[in-house]
Amino acid sequence: MLRWRRPGRVVVPDTNVFLHHPSCFHETDWAQLVGTADAVRIVMPLVIVDELDRKKFDGKDAVRTRARTTLRAIDDLVSDPRETTSVSLGSGKAFLFEMLLDPIGHVRLPNADDEIIDRVAAVSQLLDRPPLIVTYDTGAALRASVAGLPRLKLSHHSSA
Repeated sequence: MLRWRRPGRVVVPDTNVFLHHPSCFHETDWAQLVGTADAVRIVMPLVIVDELDRKKFDGKDAVRTRARTTLRAIDDLVSDPRETTSVSLGSGKAFLFEMLLDPIGHVRLPNADDEIIDRVAAVSQLLDRPPLIVTYDTGAALRASVAGLPRLKLSHHSSA
């Protein structure tokens, strides 16, 4: 798959980052946040879209609003989920955004964090270096470590 041979640092934020980071994903300077000079490729496993869809209807008002805002941004950015989209930031910086779709017949794991890590681990075999998992969640950070994936655990005091 040539898609996975593109240059750049592959970064996979988990659902909590999409819901709780101070700035929306499409307004975040990802290179600064993860500390890289490389181009950043944000990869979103499809299970995260499904989790955001569920959060639109349950949880606190702020979470429901962020879920809706994030899904609207994805709708605006992604015309073909098999393609990569360039997202420009107001500062002149940009990042690439792409979906990690489930293969036909894929059976998901019951735990969403396990599913994210499993899908990212599978893709990491196609990359020159493993993707970086970004999370606020201790459980997701531990799962990434067990899978041998680098992770960045943000604190709620982190800023973009």
